[in-house]
Amino acid sequence: MPVLISPFTGTLVNHFGARAILSTALALQAIGIVLLALALSEQVTYSEVVPGLVFAGVGMGLFFAPITRTALTTAAERYSGIVSGVASSMRQSGTVLGIAVLSAVFSSAGSMTSFAAFVDGASRDLRRRSPPRSQLRFHVVDSAYPGPRTGCCGRRPVRGRVG
Repeated sequence: MPVLISPFTGTLVNHFGARAILSTALALQAIGIVLLALALSEQVTYSEVVPGLVFAGVGMGLFFAPITRTALTTAAERYSGIVSGVASSMRQSGTVLGIAVLSAVFSSAGSMTSFAAFVDGASRDLRRRSPPRSQLRFHVVDSAYPGPRTGCCGRRPVRGRVG
């Protein structure tokens, strides 16, 4: 889904703004995760999982390009290479850490001995998590985008200094 959605994200950001698109993307990802948690069972079929995957995939497609653009526009132009590298490194680190943490959480609630034991642990843990936690992400996105071409913390970049 991200491959299908990403080409249109730039136009959407130009029309609605990065804050609105990023908030929508995170909401779609949260909806996708909730749908996956509700569909998770030992007898789950592919058609029951598809809606959650579609919502999460559209959310990811709407998220990656605007967050990179936001990171690049909040730093002075001469630091764009550094900012791009740091943003990419953080995205990759978040992916690795997320997989490791979720694997540990799911296996602690269940076990990896059988599919039924894994589903039992994952569904108990996902249902225990409250969806309002995702609202914290919206606040972070709303406060993280100070506007075009500003430095760290909303200040204009000063010549010769970062942020």
